[in-house]
Amino acid sequence: MYLGTVMTLRPLRLAPASAVLLLALAGAARAGEADALIDRVLEAHGGKAALAKVRSYRMEGRITSVMQGTGSFVRTFARPDRLRVVLDYPGRPETRILDGARGWRSGGEGHLAPEPVEGFLLGSMIVQAGRANLPWLLDERRAEAKLLPPEHGGALQGIAVPLGPGMKVTAFVDLTSGRIVRSQGDLDVPGMQTGFVTEYWDYRSVDGVLFPFHEGNFASGRNTGATMVSKITVNPPLTDADFRP
Repeated sequence: MYLGTVMTLRPLRLAPASAVLLLALAGAARAGEADALIDRVLEAHGGKAALAKVRSYRMEGRITSVMQGTGSFVRTFARPDRLRVVLDYPGRPETRILDGARGWRSGGEGHLAPEPVEGFLLGSMIVQAGRANLPWLLDERRAEAKLLPPEHGGALQGIAVPLGPGMKVTAFVDLTSGRIVRSQGDLDVPGMQTGFVTEYWDYRSVDGVLFPFHEGNFASGRNTGATMVSKITVNPPLTDADFRP
């Protein structure tokens, strides 16, 4: 855990014009502080040219849930914020659909058709789409990205990106390889505050872009399962109907 140094500083008195200039320069520095690491991440994941060709992708494989058991899954993502996840747990199938700011979800207990969701359930899907949009999200939100202090002895560094009120995604970068090895999606909405952590490994190249084929999943500090990808299709044929209930 990183512990920042607490310092007490005496107020600095500036003339109004100087104060405005200093604030502007400080804001500009913060806005661009993550640029160098973002560029390195993009290069490590295949390069900007290859990444730019990926408009969408579909992942297929097996998912193991501590609560639900093991089943197949299909995750379809279209940049920047459209997501469809189909989880075929034994006796409890589940579908999650996100189309921008609108979301639908079906449960496994009699709710066969996805129903509209709001609040925490919608926010959790927005955060999931943010994770699915890595590393592209870092490039898309450069102006808002915040570079965090290095951790684990300088081996890892986070880049935090806001997704909306009470929501953000942080990509943790291995400073040796430049790859994203962990992400954390934070959700703070009325009545619920939690964090979703995903660890990534077994990177493989698909159409010139590196994708992780194995994910470890955690929520509120507890292991919730694992995702094993068997197939990734880049730019599958999609229509608006793929992101509707």
